[in-house]
Amino acid sequence: REEGEDLNRVGIPFVALEKPEGDLSVSYVAVDNRTGAGIATEHLLESGRRNPLFLCGETSLHMNRNKICGFFEALEKAGVSAAPERIVEIVPYDEKATAEIIRRELPERAGFDSLLIYGDWATWATVNYLRERGMRIPEDVAVIMYDEFNWVSRALELPLTSVRQPHAEQLRTALAILMRKIRDMHQPQVVQTIQPTLLVRRSSMNY
Repeated sequence: REEGEDLNRVGIPFVALEKPEGDLSVSYVAVDNRTGAGIATEHLLESGRRNPLFLCGETSLHMNRNKICGFFEALEKAGVSAAPERIVEIVPYDEKATAEIIRRELPERAGFDSLLIYGDWATWATVNYLRERGMRIPEDVAVIMYDEFNWVSRALELPLTSVRQPHAEQLRTALAILMRKIRDMHQPQVVQTIQPTLLVRRSSMNY
């Protein structure tokens, strides 16, 4: 937000990737995280899972709140309780921090049968935690990674179902908007949303 305010003040054109926090009026191109979390959750439910948890990033951030909304909406549509206890706030790109959180939090949520996990290092830490406790994936716990990082599947030797965020399309769209703004600084604010896709692999198969 502060960077956007500074750029606006000095008149430098820019386009944000994701909606800025707060009420800053700018052009931005966002991934539809609400839909992304929703389709991932629907997949888990359609495969017979009834007690999913969402290991999410910082819940105060707009994009993570959208993910939580999509997660809860899919649960409610299927008649599954959308209890706050289904959300575990982790540090998506910090293996050590996430490992400490899940070792503390997951035993208190006994009976979970599926996990939607945001971030590559968080997924790495969580799958290793499950394996240490003798839980099989996907037989005992289905796993979906909210992000598409091929190295995680290779390192874990587990083809992970993933929500792929269309970052290349997001960047191309943002650059096109930015070029129009550079040519005409009076261009109106543009807001565009790009749709993620679900790539189904072995980690969420129905056993």
